[in-house]
Amino acid sequence: MNREPKQVLTELLVLQAQAGDETAFRLLHELWRGDLRRLALARVEQPVAAEEVGAEVWLDIARGLTRLDEPGRFPAWACRTVWCRGADWVRCRQRERRRESAARQEAERLARRGRPPGRMTESCACARPSAGCRRSSGSCSLCFMNSAAMSPRSRRSKALRAAPLSRGYFPSMKP
Repeated sequence: MNREPKQVLTELLVLQAQAGDETAFRLLHELWRGDLRRLALARVEQPVAAEEVGAEVWLDIARGLTRLDEPGRFPAWACRTVWCRGADWVRCRQRERRRESAARQEAERLARRGRPPGRMTESCACARPSAGCRRSSGSCSLCFMNSAAMSPRSRRSKALRAAPLSRGYFPSMKP
């Protein structure tokens, strides 16, 4: 069996690091840092993000190294960890972009209707001044945003359910 020197050294360092040798872990880090960083850079395509992903990966490696049964599988395990962490980073950024796009579209929609985002609106879904509305005929942006996803029928129903609370009594109680 003819193995490369890097593979033999990796197996030895993994065994020593599993036994608690910090120097062996540092040497393992030095040996694989460049390869894992290049893989992270290929996945996330941004140098700063690759450094961030690499730091998370080395934390994962430090935590999980004792669970690695076969030291010869370290390269594949480490590369899979980099790839999965990179995929997590990409998914997170995609979610952020979708969220920002949705907020931008909502702001544009409100601007077309003549309502600046974050301002008082003319109709309130909850009709409860005590729930955050600043006036009984309008609402804060929180109330409007909560009602924006509701159908007109649901908004009326919610307003009717909340109306007795805004008058200060429950329907079952005598005034």
